[in-house]
Amino acid sequence: MLVLGLFIAGIEMFLESTSSEARRLGAERAEILGHAHTDARDVLKNVSLFAIDRDPAARDAAVGAIADLSARLDSLRARWKSHAPKIEGVKDSGILAMTAAEGVWKAPNEDKLIRAFISFDEASVHLEDRLIELQSGLAEEQERDAATLSSLRRGALVLVALIPLLSGLFFLWRRLNQRLAWQKASHDLEFILRDVHDTDEDRGQVSPLFGPDLTEAVNNLRSSYRDLIVIERAERLHARFAQEFIEALEIDDSTDHVYDTVERAARTRMGDAAFRLLVTDSSGEGLQEAVTTGQTLCNPPTARRCAAIRSGRLVDFSKRGGLVRCPFLEDPNCKVLCAPVAAAGKSFAVAQVSSENEATTENLSTDLMTLVSTLGTRLGVLRALAEREFQAATDPLTGLANRRAMDSMLAELDRTDTPYALVACDLDHFKQLNDVHGHETGDRCLEVFAEVLKEGSRSDDLACRPGGEEFLLILRGLDCAAAQRVADRIRNSLARAVSKTGPEFTTSIGIAVRPQHSESHEVLLALADQALYEAKEQGRDCAVVAKSDFHDSEKDDAEPPTSGELDVQAALEVLDTQRR
Repeated sequence: MLVLGLFIAGIEMFLESTSSEARRLGAERAEILGHAHTDARDVLKNVSLFAIDRDPAARDAAVGAIADLSARLDSLRARWKSHAPKIEGVKDSGILAMTAAEGVWKAPNEDKLIRAFISFDEASVHLEDRLIELQSGLAEEQERDAATLSSLRRGALVLVALIPLLSGLFFLWRRLNQRLAWQKASHDLEFILRDVHDTDEDRGQVSPLFGPDLTEAVNNLRSSYRDLIVIERAERLHARFAQEFIEALEIDDSTDHVYDTVERAARTRMGDAAFRLLVTDSSGEGLQEAVTTGQTLCNPPTARRCAAIRSGRLVDFSKRGGLVRCPFLEDPNCKVLCAPVAAAGKSFAVAQVSSENEATTENLSTDLMTLVSTLGTRLGVLRALAEREFQAATDPLTGLANRRAMDSMLAELDRTDTPYALVACDLDHFKQLNDVHGHETGDRCLEVFAEVLKEGSRSDDLACRPGGEEFLLILRGLDCAAAQRVADRIRNSLARAVSKTGPEFTTSIGIAVRPQHSESHEVLLALADQALYEAKEQGRDCAVVAKSDFHDSEKDDAEPPTSGELDVQAALEVLDTQRR
């Protein structure tokens, strides 16, 4: 008995020591993995800043975060060798996310940018998935260790308590019982499988030969089998919808087309459920309705007060009488699912869906998450492209259209045979102003004049800065008299503006009109430029209109130009010289 007691005590000490060591290793792994998860989020944050904002400091921070993550993972691999491939997968995912971000930054065209954005989102999701797999693996291994130790302890006690004779008899009895059980199970299983597939649907019961317990089990098996068929069919339809939705969005090249596709998808997939898509406006604060297929569900006053946009996750308001309720719901009893639409980690829209059928809520949630994830990627690409196009057509100092945008609009107006007036402006004595007050003051004067032009133009006009101190205002549908009034209003507005900000300066203005002076914007630009220099010669701070019709000038060369008008033939000669 003493020997038996010592043997049991030794086994208990061994099991306790093993259990303590397993808990210690598990705690170390969990701590390192938690730091690794934090480092991974830093990687994603800085990589996103590098990809979207092109911030070199963010790139250095991302490289440092990847180095920290690699060090954490190396330490974890030394303590968890059985999961070395998964740990290496996390490291590779971090490097892949950085590579994808550089691909976004260096994308030379729209097609490359689209692919780079998709690769970046996939790499980010892949990194998150690898970390989740590691956490799951750690939890499962700890559970297995605990279960193994518990089983060892119980098994040890049983083994030392049984005498050899009873052990032998028990072994023989169990082997015989197992053989009989296998024979019976094989026989019953054959009938069960046959009955599952060959069932009388009206009767709804299996063969009474099985007995009541086995009959209930077979009925449960049949019900589960039918549920699996329904689930598999629903998953197949959802996968088809997701693929078709992705392909449809890839064809759309504007936000309006994207919204049309979203509306068709909502009506096709969500049936009678009410669907709305609210998108932030240009300020980033207000929300505008972009898509709707039913009643108004929820109207947050600002984007920041929307629970889904603020939290960045799906919010479920579908539980009737639940505590989680949105204060901006039109109907307090309405059951609504709200999901944010995000790109590069920033939410800029919210999708809402509501249905009174509780059985479809889970399917709606799955379809809604698929819709917003795909929509966020596509809208993010289109917004990035629009931002690039805007920057390419805008003067960075004044915010006015540059020469490229000016030429494009003039060519379009000529192509559509649209009448317009050109008001060419040049700041008087600008070089002297720069020399006396400095270039910073000169830039401020350019910005002041740009604001004057913006205030003096309509929504369908275009204010441009082709370069230097030269400006041009394209006025749709105006004749000479109306353009002259606009020019006078600009001079008066400038005088009021510089009297408040200083230093004071004036502008000389030349005016040419289509089709009165010419039907070619190239000729009109030359005419307006000549009229501008005529204004300079007349003493500056005035507006001069080009000569009425250069065709009449060609017919009557002897007629001298009147004061305040332009010699069209001289302008054409200047234009020809420039072309040569």
